[in-house]
Amino acid sequence: MLSIYILVGAPIVIILFWAGVVTLLSYVSGWVSLAKHYATYETIPADAKHWKSAVIGLVSYNGILTVAHDEKRLYLRAFAMYSFSHKALSIPWADVTVTEKKTMWQTFYVLQISKTNSRIWLAKQSYWDLIKLWDSK
Repeated sequence: MLSIYILVGAPIVIILFWAGVVTLLSYVSGWVSLAKHYATYETIPADAKHWKSAVIGLVSYNGILTVAHDEKRLYLRAFAMYSFSHKALSIPWADVTVTEKKTMWQTFYVLQISKTNSRIWLAKQSYWDLIKLWDSK
């Protein structure tokens, strides 16, 4: 009888633990704050890049982001297993200030989002086309 409780209970505990961790990450990173201003249900442009990485706040989102952009907006969406606490974002370029930061190993573009004071760190070699678009504004 105990094994039935374990077989049924273990997956439920794991799922609830996962949901708790992912929700905590959404608050620690500032994604929830970004979503209050920039949440969207729009369709992300077809030329979106999948499995991308970024650092948002204190959280590193390695290979779980879909990133797209057009002349007006930057779009970010987390992988489906994160989407319940990470709403898709559509951030207008008018609210973004970009600076370049160099570390010992890599150069990053740091996107400062004005309404939330959030920072999104993007590796330069992965996002140069996005920044070229922003520079042309």
